[in-house]
Amino acid sequence: MTTITDISRMTSNREEQDSFTSFLDQAAAGAEILAPAELDAVGGDQGVGRLVATPDDLLRDVESGFRMEAIDALHASGLRPSETERLIAPLRTLQRRHLGERLSRGEFEAVLRVARILIHAEMTLGSRERALAWLRRSNRSFGDAAPLTLLATEAGGRRVEDLLLRADHGQMA
Repeated sequence: MTTITDISRMTSNREEQDSFTSFLDQAAAGAEILAPAELDAVGGDQGVGRLVATPDDLLRDVESGFRMEAIDALHASGLRPSETERLIAPLRTLQRRHLGERLSRGEFEAVLRVARILIHAEMTLGSRERALAWLRRSNRSFGDAAPLTLLATEAGGRRVEDLLLRADHGQMA
């Protein structure tokens, strides 16, 4: 038998779901895929190869890929060529990209992941130098691996990002 309390709970849950769905719709309509700092970290519009004015512009560019300027911008941010080779693509492939080829979808996503984590670490730790030092130093939270080495995969990037988020909110224990 359904009670008034059960009906009230079901209505409340439905209202919460509708409210949350509305929130997601609003967020999707106005969400930025890349924050300005992240877009700058991959070479801005020049790294993408065209003006990025809306999130849809960036989604479309996933198919065509970034230009090599995105890799150059990561190097200018402090990422070493050996790290780029490990995290994004082999050196010979990147040399070919300098001849006019665009980055592949996988390379594009790796560039975005590295840029996102680098910017987040910089914001959390207060400077680019401290962020790079932390990313390169072994960390017990990652089985004594350096956080930077985990950025080779999306799952590893999420683990590093999760630790940075916990640090941002004072939840390190």
